[in-house]
Amino acid sequence: MNSGWHKKYPDKMQVFSTLENDTAKFHFPGFHPDAIDWLLQNRPKIHGIGVDTPSTDFGQSKDFQTHRKLAAGGKYGLENVANLDAIPESGATIYTLPYKLTNGTGAPVHIIASWPKGGKQLEDFSSYVDLTHPFGLNTIYWVGNPPFEPKILRADSSFGFWYASSAFCAAEHGGTHIDAPRHFSKTGAYVADIPVDRLVGPAVVIDISKRAAQDRDTAVQVSDLVAWELRHGPIPRGAIVLMNSGWTRKYPNRLEVFGTLESNTSLFHFPGFSANASLWLVSNRPTIAGIGVDTPGLDAAQSDGSPAHRTVLPRNFYGLENVANLNLLPESGATLIVLAYRLANGTGAPAYVIGKIPYGMNSSNHLYSISWMYIVVLIQTLLASQLV
Repeated sequence: MNSGWHKKYPDKMQVFSTLENDTAKFHFPGFHPDAIDWLLQNRPKIHGIGVDTPSTDFGQSKDFQTHRKLAAGGKYGLENVANLDAIPESGATIYTLPYKLTNGTGAPVHIIASWPKGGKQLEDFSSYVDLTHPFGLNTIYWVGNPPFEPKILRADSSFGFWYASSAFCAAEHGGTHIDAPRHFSKTGAYVADIPVDRLVGPAVVIDISKRAAQDRDTAVQVSDLVAWELRHGPIPRGAIVLMNSGWTRKYPNRLEVFGTLESNTSLFHFPGFSANASLWLVSNRPTIAGIGVDTPGLDAAQSDGSPAHRTVLPRNFYGLENVANLNLLPESGATLIVLAYRLANGTGAPAYVIGKIPYGMNSSNHLYSISWMYIVVLIQTLLASQLV
């Protein structure tokens, strides 16, 4: 529902029509229960509904009838959605990636829309892979960060119907999350400042899982990047370069992930990006959007001084850590969608990451489109720079 309400945010008086907490005085649009009945009966294949107001129920409705009908029909609701006036009435695709809460009755969500310029949206037969670890009591956090803390606010039928709502406290850097440039740069962008078009891009998967199975301290090297390009061509503009070390299978076992149960980082052992590979990427492929790993850090645990973080983030690229299921993506051809919790002044934030795989492609199918001329030029360039 586009009511134009997003223009009133974040002015509480404009949004609710009152500064009091008396819900009887709230006035804003929403879905009428009769409209939900019609949708459930006549369009049962919808996933859910959304509004640009504080509730799927309109302000003067009674007893959350719209919420209750949606829940009974197994549909979800989106509230406080921004900028609905900027998308067409038809033809757009909505990506809704919430904070992946274990036992969550709701969650903050990053929503984006895409649509073809000047054309009709065609039916999409792509498949999607969830690349996000759930957030809960077992979530992996870096040393010095507090653990995930859930709190049940209400879960009962005291209103005459079931109502549940919870709160949580969580650090920026834990679980599947994004490192904003600000994390390692005093002048770098915060999470909320990262342009949305940099959060969607080609997934470049560097598979070092066989090597990592034998050596926990291995790292992505320049030679791994070169080998990928020899198979698939140049790393494309806007790409997110991802290390698949096979670490996803170890989560959420902290001993398996870090190699120790102690908080002494000198005892940590897990793969990451080497200093040379990080520098090669930002120097030779400066149009990438960021890098990501399926381990707790962009840097290999035994690296000295966080060189990958300090090389990539200050140059306004972002990092993704604890990304799940990268073994389910093809090396080339998939699209990564990164929807981070949009924190103002956030140096990092939990993220819901998914991979979009074109129809007919799976993790064992890759795109081999490369010319011999490119191979010759690449080898000459690398020889000249003494990187091989």
